[in-house]
Amino acid sequence: VQEARKAGISVAKKGVQLWNVGAGLPLDAIKRGSITKWGCPYEISDQELVSLVDALGKNGSLERLDLSLAGFEWMQPIQREERSALSTLLEVMNGDDKVLESLDKLVINPSTNWEIPVAKLRSGPEKAIKVLSETPFLTKGGPGREEMHAMFELLCKNRNPDPGEQELELSYASVTKIFTDAQKTAENKQDKTAREAWHKAVTQLIAKGMTRRSHFKVVISAEVLRNVNFGAQELLDLSFTAEELKADFFTARELHEAAFQPFALKELGYTPKDLWEAEIPVKEMKKVGYSAKDLKGGGYTAQQMKNSQSYTLEELKEARYKPVDLGEAGYLIKDLRTAKFTALDLRKALMFSVQMIRDAGYTAHEMKSAGYDATHIRDAGYSAQEANDAGYTLTQMFTAGFAAGHLRAAGHKAGPMREAGYQLMDQ
Repeated sequence: VQEARKAGISVAKKGVQLWNVGAGLPLDAIKRGSITKWGCPYEISDQELVSLVDALGKNGSLERLDLSLAGFEWMQPIQREERSALSTLLEVMNGDDKVLESLDKLVINPSTNWEIPVAKLRSGPEKAIKVLSETPFLTKGGPGREEMHAMFELLCKNRNPDPGEQELELSYASVTKIFTDAQKTAENKQDKTAREAWHKAVTQLIAKGMTRRSHFKVVISAEVLRNVNFGAQELLDLSFTAEELKADFFTARELHEAAFQPFALKELGYTPKDLWEAEIPVKEMKKVGYSAKDLKGGGYTAQQMKNSQSYTLEELKEARYKPVDLGEAGYLIKDLRTAKFTALDLRKALMFSVQMIRDAGYTAHEMKSAGYDATHIRDAGYSAQEANDAGYTLTQMFTAGFAAGHLRAAGHKAGPMREAGYQLMDQ
């Protein structure tokens, strides 16, 4: 149990390792150089890994080596440094051509089972370029990410922990060219030569060995691969994570096309605007917990919201959808009133007539509060009594053309009416 905790693995997994140890690793045979082919049959423990690297460092006979099940880590980010092939086996091989000098094929990934052509890679840049040009990178039957990182580490010469300006420039210049060339092709998704050009450039980069590790990661990043027309599903199949794809500018639409559902996209950190651009329906957005306000900020239109019938009109009002947009979407004025849109809100929309607003049930008092003058009130069909109760003055109602008889019926006396402009004979 203590060993499992120390190694950061489950007790059951540690038990399997201990069981497998009973079979033993052929360390003596590897050291003596008495075998030409060997494959590690299980995930070895940290202690065994150290012993195996030591034995392989003394071997000159192996022609084919399969470490795909051994539990090495072949690319950054390294989870556990003690299992890093970058700082153990590959560093030893890089530093001394005598280490595994007969090795022709190396297998490191059980998913691809691709054989790294070690002997040809070590035979100089020209042969390395030739063999690397034969099989497209990151395709079925070809090298995956782990193999590409391993080949890079095997041939990398620019490893100075304290690099000078020239070493950095040699690395930076070639990587920058690949990056910028990929950017130029990003807009033209029909460019079938983009991948070929990228493959050729990366082949040169690996074979020459003058690129630094941190720079090499850029040329096989999801961002560059996207720009040379690798799709989201292709990269996911190559063990890229969804987090990597998002960080390197894959859109929500691209991941949605790769079968990611709205909740997963939300968890990845995509915004409502991203999901709107991915054409996620309003109903789906509500299911994953977005408010009407979230959707308004993301670009969802009033028409989309109405068609979905997922949110109430009150929620749309709270989300600051404007009456003009809601009206154009087909909401009735009486519905807007029920949702507590004011007469002023409707007046600002500049699409509803005074008559329409009155017919929807708005009172003369509400209309006055919205700034409508007495003429609008009269034209809309409000009575003199309603105008009077709303607070319009006799002068305002006279100017608007309310009949004297209607004002008398509303309780106004002759004196004030004369002062407002009415004549005694007015009806």
